[in-house]
Amino acid sequence: MPLLSICLALILGITAALAQATAEAPAAATPAATVAGAESVPTAVPADAPAAQAAAPQPETPPAEAPGPEATQPEAPQAEAPADPAQPTAAELRVAGWQTCTRELPDVSPERAIAACTWLLDQNREPPSNAAVALYNRGNERRRIGQHEAALRDFTAALAVTPNDPATLLNRAIVRRALGDRANALVDLNAALRAAPGNPNILANRCITRRRMGEGDAALADCDTAVSRAEPGNAFPHVARAGLALRRGSDGQAAADLTEALKRDPQADKALRLRAVLRTRRGNAAGAQADIAAALALSPRVEAEIVEIFGAGLVN
Repeated sequence: MPLLSICLALILGITAALAQATAEAPAAATPAATVAGAESVPTAVPADAPAAQAAAPQPETPPAEAPGPEATQPEAPQAEAPADPAQPTAAELRVAGWQTCTRELPDVSPERAIAACTWLLDQNREPPSNAAVALYNRGNERRRIGQHEAALRDFTAALAVTPNDPATLLNRAIVRRALGDRANALVDLNAALRAAPGNPNILANRCITRRRMGEGDAALADCDTAVSRAEPGNAFPHVARAGLALRRGSDGQAAADLTEALKRDPQADKALRLRAVLRTRRGNAAGAQADIAAALALSPRVEAEIVEIFGAGLVN
């Protein structure tokens, strides 16, 4: 068996065991989705993440809304030569650990990614900047499966190292809003916008947060600006504005935004689920059920996420 295969088998076995031992129970019907939707940022990779001996397929990720945390060049871990040359070295285990934590390997479950990030952190061999990346990735995976309080702790710990990182501030704002702490979510979003002015997904999230806080006019201004700045493949600003339009009964505006969102990203799970709401209102039960099935196939937590983002009552 090639050495890299042995290495990956060992680290994946370690992470599977850690997932059983340390991962918190996920919310009903869950991932990581992560990525949930493009309302958050994709997995971050440290600048010095070691390259694999054979290139692993790259996972698809949503459009980047804000730059991820950067890492400095760490010193290579020093390990004694193994007695069995077929056994992976500490450096090779680290390669596999980072590939799993950052989802560079195919078909990595949220629980396995969380366990791999935990394993890397438990080694206490990474410099603070790399540890912040592992914390960010673990927090993002936990957020995606509904473990919001654990995600909040990870993002807060990462921000102790990289206090002005807009990606981490954005994700902490998302979990704070999900936990009902909208005031501090708004604080984080304002800080993220100071670090990344004009970022469309941060603006879209501030739009939603302001709407949940009763700041209707400011919310709409943020959504309009987010839509005007959205990159071609970024559906989330349109999803955000559509959700708010459905909330106030502006179904025509919602229809236009959902059509544009799904044109930009046909697999935008939240756009599909919101279109199901619109189709139900318009009497298209079959179309609504098709959209619900498609959205759930993409993200089992999509309905819980809609509630976390837009509040209760929009979906059943």
